[in-house]
Amino acid sequence: MNDLNKDETVERSARVSDEDFALTWVEMINSGHTVQNVADKLLMKKSYAQARSTVIRKALRNANPPFDLPFARRETKKKDYNSLSSRLNEALNEIS
Repeated sequence: MNDLNKDETVERSARVSDEDFALTWVEMINSGHTVQNVADKLLMKKSYAQARSTVIRKALRNANPPFDLPFARRETKKKDYNSLSSRLNEALNEIS
């Protein structure tokens, strides 16, 4: 990404209000999306979206009435141990 695109992304993300961010966050996270999905939709970097959700979450806890901004699910990649097992068995068969 060149410097012009970085500046453009930062400028666009700065235009998203706290209200728009929070509404988008709640809608997407409750639908099973990830932080990266929210960041992409709002034209932000993932780290910026995560940090902003933390700041807004803390502020909303102290609001009257308080609101709990949902946490994003952890992004984990499932490993395919079936293919690893098959390859190990093949390797052992070749050795014996």
